[in-house]
Amino acid sequence: MKHQGTDGISRGHLREGVSLGRSMMSYCPWGLSAGQRSSSIIKWCHSTFGPELEVLSPCQWYTRGHDHNGGFYDENGMYRLNIKHGTYLWEPPPAATDAALEEIRKARLKRRSSTHIVIVPRLCTTLWLKQLYKASDIVLYLPPCHLPWSSSMFEPLVIGILFPYSRFYPWQFKGSPRLCAARREMQKLLQEADLDPGSLLRKFFTSTRKISSLSEHMVRKLLFFGQSSGVPYTSAGGTRVKRKRQ
Repeated sequence: MKHQGTDGISRGHLREGVSLGRSMMSYCPWGLSAGQRSSSIIKWCHSTFGPELEVLSPCQWYTRGHDHNGGFYDENGMYRLNIKHGTYLWEPPPAATDAALEEIRKARLKRRSSTHIVIVPRLCTTLWLKQLYKASDIVLYLPPCHLPWSSSMFEPLVIGILFPYSRFYPWQFKGSPRLCAARREMQKLLQEADLDPGSLLRKFFTSTRKISSLSEHMVRKLLFFGQSSGVPYTSAGGTRVKRKRQ
């Protein structure tokens, strides 16, 4: 609002923002994705989440985002899809993020071995933020004080990560105590303008993706506090309670 000039008009400041004749729509970028607003954010995502990261276009939300990788006709003339798992970067505009998240949730129900990463500027959050928290294993905010997402962006960049499902309990990492604690520590570090957020996220992302290849005992030990016999614990009324096996 300060850069736009609305905040200063009430004080008689008529030499900033729209008062100088600038277009009001230039301050309303809810139709632009993160990659369209920042030329370096996609390159930063590749260096952070790995070179195998696939950036999806809106048309690919409905094909490659569901692990479709071309297809072929069988001997009966029926078209068969080739399925290939991957790591996908979704960068929808804020105004269309709800549609992208709907496709992500459909894709995860069908294909449970792919990783989905969502980056969206924090605009129009009433349309999609609640759904992003429901779908993602972890949600982070990149403040507008770093090189790939500078202060000219004004609002933070929301990063949602959806890991593949695990073979063991709790099946997904969302809500596990240790992941929640790691998320809080990671968010504190991202607030520091002097630190490189890419190296921090790269280390966290790489270490977390290895969990799916570990044994059942190690998965529970890494995701829960107070594990001794491999039986999960929950917290009830502020006390630690042992859950019985079904």
